[in-house]
Amino acid sequence: MDDLIRKVTGVMMVAAGGFFVVVAILAIVGLPGTVRLLQEAPFITDGVLDPANEGKIVALSLHIEDVGDAADDELGLSFSYPCVIRDVERLTCTLSDQKWEWRRIRDTDDQFGSKTFFGDASIGDYQIEGDLLRGLAQYTDLTTSDFDAAELNRFLETYDGLTTEYWDNRFYFTNTNSIYFDDFEYDGKDSSTRRHYRSQEGALRFRYRGLPRDAYSRIVVLGRQEGNWIVEDERVDTLTVYDGIESTDALVRSVIFHVLGGIALSMLVCVPLIIFGIRRIAYDW
Repeated sequence: MDDLIRKVTGVMMVAAGGFFVVVAILAIVGLPGTVRLLQEAPFITDGVLDPANEGKIVALSLHIEDVGDAADDELGLSFSYPCVIRDVERLTCTLSDQKWEWRRIRDTDDQFGSKTFFGDASIGDYQIEGDLLRGLAQYTDLTTSDFDAAELNRFLETYDGLTTEYWDNRFYFTNTNSIYFDDFEYDGKDSSTRRHYRSQEGALRFRYRGLPRDAYSRIVVLGRQEGNWIVEDERVDTLTVYDGIESTDALVRSVIFHVLGGIALSMLVCVPLIIFGIRRIAYDW
């Protein structure tokens, strides 16, 4: 049985490594086309709409100050950040009556979950689809001082089952207690704690992270011009937002750097994974 498990694990390693190697090869094959697309994309710095660019991929340069403040309208909370992430986790039993873990859940029509909010992004004649900013990554945890006091009080009064908790230096909203914020696995001894965790199964906790305006200066957004909107386009198979780019040449260099860097990282991880997997399969053969 141990030999079978070892070989199955080896096959899974080879398959996972092989998959990402194929992805890397496809990225290399597609890179020249991406470069051509960017070289042909109008680089717009003045925000003036040119109808001749309709349907084209364009690179729109703007300052982070051109992005308004984000808000979680669903919960009535506003922020002084251009982008805000609501991270929602649920206490979930992952082994039948044995292990409880906090799992991140996604916002859908059927459940309250994690979601990203963007301020109104515009420059000159252009409006920018918020999702194009999702590549910005320098988020920081928000604390009570980042909330409007009146909005926060109104929110907590409206949802009276919620409380606020500081845990691990993070500010949370929750419908349970922070004593349950650590994951728990039953070891056969602590039946009391298992009983308490079982009673809290399904509990929620959520926090917010914001993108500080001083984290970026000028940014460039890649997307398709549709009327006066810049929207996401499947032809852009790389990041849709870049920091500190002043020209088409600089944009192309940055894209090449990101793609080749990702490929190199994949190879560093996948090749050893494949080799180790093959060794596990071939062991004793």
